[in-house]
Amino acid sequence: MRIPLFLLLITIAFISCRKNQRTCKGNCVDVKIGGRVFVPTTNKGIKDVPIEAFWAKKGCLNCTSYTITAGRTDSDGKFMLTRTIDSSFFRDYRLVVRIPNDTSYYIFPYPGSTSYQDTHFDQYDVGALQNIKIECFPKTFLTIKLRRTMADDFHYFFVQHYFNKHGFGGQEFSIIGPQAARDTTYQVQTSPDVYTKIQWTKKLATGEIISEQIDSLICPANGSAVFEIDY
Repeated sequence: MRIPLFLLLITIAFISCRKNQRTCKGNCVDVKIGGRVFVPTTNKGIKDVPIEAFWAKKGCLNCTSYTITAGRTDSDGKFMLTRTIDSSFFRDYRLVVRIPNDTSYYIFPYPGSTSYQDTHFDQYDVGALQNIKIECFPKTFLTIKLRRTMADDFHYFFVQHYFNKHGFGGQEFSIIGPQAARDTTYQVQTSPDVYTKIQWTKKLATGEIISEQIDSLICPANGSAVFEIDY
């Protein structure tokens, strides 16, 4: 089968985006890259997660990167990878530790894309490289019921939710003007077994914010939690 030249060039370019790390010839150090992938609410490790470490050029998305090493987490979610590196690479490259993204979890640090999650190191820090914590929060559903019980003329009303110290969540639902106000039920995703904070705000047509409230609840894993708001 004959492959068109432009497809061949694209394939070659794609393959060349990741190469094996060059043999160290100076500033060589034996680096240990270790840590744990786990669920913070239960402290349960997540086993058999693929881990890869590589060099990525700072400030360049499409430059060639260099594989350092790879492995998997053990039964307790721990990993420890050892390899000799040239520490002078940190001048122009960052060391990246990557795991594939899992849509059943919220992952912190935040995912690098929809398909993977990265932890970056811009300098050689022995302690940090051996103590990487990748927190995975399981997902569940929360049902929010809005009941229109007032007759005020408002500019907007919005509801947002978030959980844990990392502030996962965001603005989820908004209503612009009383003409759009009605009883509404919708679902959002959050994490079970931690407090989910819900904040709702109403701004009157005059510009005055008359309602800014925060409440919280712990949602079960089965997605049965319901939170009701009168507005």
